[in-house]
Amino acid sequence: MTDPIDSQFDPHSGFSWVFDAIHGAISIEDTVPSRGDTIKRLLGSPLMERLRRIKQVPFAPQSYISGDHSRYAHSLGTMHVTRQILNHLRRIGSLTSDLYEGLHNYCPEIFSGQSEVDYPFLSQHMLVAALLQDVGELPFGPATKFIFEPDPECIQRARNFAGFDVSDWKNKQIFTIACLTEESIVSALEGLSRSLLVLLITGYPHPNLKFNKSLIQLHHILDSGVDADRMDYVFRDAHHTLGGFGTTNSLIESLLCYDEQGVVVLDPGPVSLFLANRGHLFATVYLAPTSRFRTVLMTTFLRDMVIDEYHGKHFFGNTNHGRLSTEEFIALNDVSLTQRLQEYGHSPHRKRIIGKSAIALKLLLGDASIYDYKCSWLPRPQNPPTMINRSVLPDQLFYDTFTNAEQILYEKGTVRIQSDMYKHIRNPIPIEECKGPLAALFKDEKSSVLPMRGSILLYTPLRQPEGSWIQYEEAFQDGSLYTILLDNDPFNPFTYPLDTRNMQNFRRGNIFISFANADSHVVKRIVERLYKMKCRYYLYLGDFQGLGSSPSWNSTNAVTIADAVLLIASKNYARRYKEASEGNIAREWREMCRRSFAENLVTGVLPLDDRTEIGLPWAELRFNEPPFTGMKSLRSASNIEMEEVVTEIVENIYRNLYKKK
Repeated sequence: MTDPIDSQFDPHSGFSWVFDAIHGAISIEDTVPSRGDTIKRLLGSPLMERLRRIKQVPFAPQSYISGDHSRYAHSLGTMHVTRQILNHLRRIGSLTSDLYEGLHNYCPEIFSGQSEVDYPFLSQHMLVAALLQDVGELPFGPATKFIFEPDPECIQRARNFAGFDVSDWKNKQIFTIACLTEESIVSALEGLSRSLLVLLITGYPHPNLKFNKSLIQLHHILDSGVDADRMDYVFRDAHHTLGGFGTTNSLIESLLCYDEQGVVVLDPGPVSLFLANRGHLFATVYLAPTSRFRTVLMTTFLRDMVIDEYHGKHFFGNTNHGRLSTEEFIALNDVSLTQRLQEYGHSPHRKRIIGKSAIALKLLLGDASIYDYKCSWLPRPQNPPTMINRSVLPDQLFYDTFTNAEQILYEKGTVRIQSDMYKHIRNPIPIEECKGPLAALFKDEKSSVLPMRGSILLYTPLRQPEGSWIQYEEAFQDGSLYTILLDNDPFNPFTYPLDTRNMQNFRRGNIFISFANADSHVVKRIVERLYKMKCRYYLYLGDFQGLGSSPSWNSTNAVTIADAVLLIASKNYARRYKEASEGNIAREWREMCRRSFAENLVTGVLPLDDRTEIGLPWAELRFNEPPFTGMKSLRSASNIEMEEVVTEIVENIYRNLYKKK
């Protein structure tokens, strides 16, 4: 008997197919006949219907008028490419017995360990995961991913579905898995392994199950440098914008296998062209100045709505200011968010929108003056001045730091070529070591997709109000503008400002926040509380924030000039301290230790993980034992618990500061 996935597909046989401009006929049949139309039920669910109302490339039609295709089409395309990859890998014998044994150990209730029996069930899980892998996407994602985030209810639903802690997950992963708890989805997924679906979509295995590393190759089919997701969107987005790059056929046919590292291919040609085309799409389509202008405008407006108490309540419709329940997330799409902007822009609340956010909203709603802007690049200064007047920037000025768009084409070592022609060198050989016209691109450790790496894109009005741009011009001339713009970066992952030292009516005493970037999603919640407490704090996210000749000098100096330090301690922080002895965290730690003994530096500690597992040399900071907040882990704290703990630690910092004075 022939497996359904290998049987000949007849696109005219009934309602078992859809037609796609990129891939042609796409089967929507299950691979296990007894499943009962799982894929069709998922396609008809509100969760998938939502993706019809989210553009695959936000704001692209402003530059490429045909680029208004949806994430719904992309999800179907990803499922189709996944089916093709599986067929190909099975045909060439790359789905090994180790893989099936690993499936049996991980999900013994579904998999027997025998390839002929298990293949249809493996395929069913893969196709479902491919179809659902983008349901956690936000509308206008580049502008909203730091504004909207899961609320505690949403996080709990993701935790319940996964069966383990999800506090380290990205927001998209949490939204995705939380959505799988919706009633229509749960019923459609009945009989499938939740743990395997979570592993396929997120890459996180269940800690209590027998996990074989061979299973990670399945996740890499859906998420890696050369995966089904990227294969679909590169060819799909190119077709609707630039005119097409061909098809996925040659790339899929060149695949040899996926493994723990990534992908191995036979021919360097198709994969090189694929990666180069992906970079070209980023530089010319995804990051087109007209598209990014609207991304900047929306980010500016939404960030101000979050920060302002009045607008936070009335615009978002709740007191969570951008934190979404699962139901609120599912109701949010391009259409509903655009409608909310329009309604708010014509409501009585508009009178209370002032400054830059008022201009941003006006432009977003289609004011004709949007065409009165020009763009130009501001390069990174060779020698930034040591003294900077952090002047107020004109409200009419908008700019793009691209900090939320920084990506690399692929991670070195994850794409390899296996061919006899390289047997005397290295086989398989990483693509970055292969000769060819694209070799220089792949050898660059930081093969960025940005159009002008390190530069800031300025959007300035053609008609500038008299007098309001004097300080801007002075900063432009003396080279300090670059640093000022980074300090006010609209795309930093923190909704609230990174530096409040110059804000009026904020409490005296400058607090430097020392943390590991890997903990940014938790630190963001801490900073929110400090801002609402009107604390004067500052923290660094990028290498070029602050003053000085190097990032390491900036880190050391940040502690040197602080009145107090708030240390966000974690296993990530300890790891960076130990692994990078000359890194920023190690330098901050050493300066904290020096000042603790020399000047009795006031230091507050917020441990994110179990204090017994962090492993920092606390005695060097004059602590007799690891600091304790009363909670084993602050990562999973509720909003109320977080506010209580942060308030207690910060108030203690201020009490100690006042004692010193």
